[in-house]
Amino acid sequence: MDSSDPAIHPLASPINQHEYIPEVHPEKSFITFSPPLYKEIVCYVRLRPLTNWDTIIKARKGCYLFEPKQP
Repeated sequence: MDSSDPAIHPLASPINQHEYIPEVHPEKSFITFSPPLYKEIVCYVRLRPLTNWDTIIKARKGCYLFEPKQP
């Protein structure tokens, strides 16, 4: 909806950054997007058993977890 989303970085941020952190990254302007311009979808696929799977799938703040329905 606007540039306050932590996934939005100013152009001056270094490449390959994740969540915007004001204490670490350059200052960014507040801009309202009309219409909304950004949507991120992250897909995690577990290919083998992992003991920290619950931590991995909750890594992005504000994410929604969609679990497959069992037949």
